[in-house]
Amino acid sequence: MKTTISVPGEFHAPELAAGLNQREALRSYYTSLPKRFVSGKVPKTKIESLWLAEIFGQVSHRVPQVETALPLRNWNRPLFRTKQRLFDWMVARSLPPAQENEILVGFSGSMLKSIESGKEKGYITVVERASAHIREQQKILDRVYNNHETDRAPPISDNFARVEEKEYRKSDYIVVPSRFVRDSFEKHGVKSDKIITIPLGVSIDGPTNQTKQKRRPERVKKVVGDSPYVVFIGGARLRKGTHHLIKAWENAEIESHDLVIIGTVEDILRQELEKTGEDVHVLGWEDRIDIWYANADLFAFPSLEDGFGRVVLESLSYGTPVITTENTGAKDCIREGKDGLVIPAGCVDSLSSSIKLGISKEWDRRDIIDHVSSNYSWEAYNERVASEYQGMVKEME
Repeated sequence: MKTTISVPGEFHAPELAAGLNQREALRSYYTSLPKRFVSGKVPKTKIESLWLAEIFGQVSHRVPQVETALPLRNWNRPLFRTKQRLFDWMVARSLPPAQENEILVGFSGSMLKSIESGKEKGYITVVERASAHIREQQKILDRVYNNHETDRAPPISDNFARVEEKEYRKSDYIVVPSRFVRDSFEKHGVKSDKIITIPLGVSIDGPTNQTKQKRRPERVKKVVGDSPYVVFIGGARLRKGTHHLIKAWENAEIESHDLVIIGTVEDILRQELEKTGEDVHVLGWEDRIDIWYANADLFAFPSLEDGFGRVVLESLSYGTPVITTENTGAKDCIREGKDGLVIPAGCVDSLSSSIKLGISKEWDRRDIIDHVSSNYSWEAYNERVASEYQGMVKEME
């Protein structure tokens, strides 16, 4: 069995490639990144860099005003979508004929042409989809932004959703990271035998696999002093439920802890976050998130739609318990009451009461780390991948 990976950017593809290469099952790794920016986990000899597409992505990322200025509301984030479509087209043209039992794995939204080309050339085609079914995600996000009275373009356009739905139909398999995502696909009519569930992993080496640090790092002390704190890490966005976290924190009236919010702030939330009290610290981007995980008493991640949410596993890998929602795929990794608490998405009252319970409860941080180390390392992920890919090959023979 051989595998070709197609990824516009990175995501968890380097870990996937490293595991396959270790098993001598990686043939090629197509990416939009220049070779020098690709993770060292991917062998340079296997990398096919289609960097021209990345130019559009970088403009979208670095000058987001250009995206909103373009009069193309039927294609949300048109420059970013152009990157995806151009990359897909370039991969489709570059693919050589498949070797025997070769799998083509690509990431959703950027492989429609690749699937069509791959099928013609003999590949087993697999879509990696890290979020809910595009129509379920669209429904959730439309509701979130409409409730917030924003006049911005819909987060997901119908045009883009239709492209992804074609990918789902034309591929042989769809790989998803959680029951939440799997359920959303079945809800929208995708047959269960086409869906493969493989939870993602987390690094369990070096500074990650440790309990709470005895000496608080200077950066943490500079922000919160000696106060214990609850932390949120991830983009401060409506999708991540950051607005619900702020409201829940206000309602809880917690005097013993501070709240730390780490991540790029969405414009629509900026004014709301500026009105928070002195016990709420909005930091933006932080280079060392490990120190914030390791020294927190609790990690709050009230996402309204997250196919997995690797930050949940990252927090658990430091022994820090988690509060998250039913709409976060990584809830599958949480032993209720041992590693954290899972609450209904969008329920401010449940979030408020869970935060109070979470900071008052004695958690066995060493047991949390051991649970993650035993079940959700990247090696465990790659063992699952190898097993499932072999199963695909047998079914397609």
